[in-house]
Amino acid sequence: MKRMYLLCVVVLITVISGNTTLWGQTPKTALEFYERGSMYGESGNYDLAIADYTKAISIKPKYFEAYHDRGLAYHFKGDFDRAIADFTKTIQLNSKFDKAYCNRGRVYIDKGNFDKAITDFNKAIQLNSNNYEAYYFLGIIYFVEKGDFTKAIVNFTMAIKNNLDFVEAYDQLGRVYIEKGNYDMAIDFLNKAIQIEPDFGEAYYNRGFAFIKKQDYEHAIMDFNQLIRLYPENEEAYYNRAYAFYKNQDYDHAITDYEMVLKINPNNTNAKISLDLARKQKTSR
Repeated sequence: MKRMYLLCVVVLITVISGNTTLWGQTPKTALEFYERGSMYGESGNYDLAIADYTKAISIKPKYFEAYHDRGLAYHFKGDFDRAIADFTKTIQLNSKFDKAYCNRGRVYIDKGNFDKAITDFNKAIQLNSNNYEAYYFLGIIYFVEKGDFTKAIVNFTMAIKNNLDFVEAYDQLGRVYIEKGNYDMAIDFLNKAIQIEPDFGEAYYNRGFAFIKKQDYEHAIMDFNQLIRLYPENEEAYYNRAYAFYKNQDYDHAITDYEMVLKINPNNTNAKISLDLARKQKTSR
């Protein structure tokens, strides 16, 4: 469900006629190895992609695109140190390539080195002021790791300014405003995210939570209904819908949902306690 951490991937694949022949024949040139590596990478065959990018680099040692895309493959494999090394080499070969800074910053996030990540994202923006993903990741760091809501809002807003359909940025702005206690503003941004992508489950979850904070339990239930439609086994969706039913004094539905939570996760202590309370409230009526 969560799509917070998307990659700053730049498409470097050259589309040529007869691409399929690269799968059936042994490449000879650096470009051919690179293109086949790109196709392997797109299909999730990262080891084969890495092998082809490495061969392309051996033929053309200053092939910065091959270093960059090999870095992406290493990142997808969870080999962060090799990914950083390849993005660093990319930058050495082409210091104006903003995507390399953005992707290296993304790896630094995964390694927990947020200050280095901030430096890389700022450099990416310096090189390309329209790099909306760099703004987005800065917003993530300032919101999630630094607790600086003002800077988070500024960066998420800049991400949207450069990509008006950036649903993740609208969703994150909604989360920031929930944390700030401005639930109406949060709902406005989450409405926009859902308008752009009607099946974006994260926005339904966050908007439902905002409605709970506003004590608007009917609308909260409606949002968690949508989330459960998208993710029928989502424990948190059932738990929060149960809470909304409980606050709305609909104990039968609350009990059903708490039971569903425990079916999904029998160790959910809060659901056990809440289920007992709902049953007591029902019998006391």
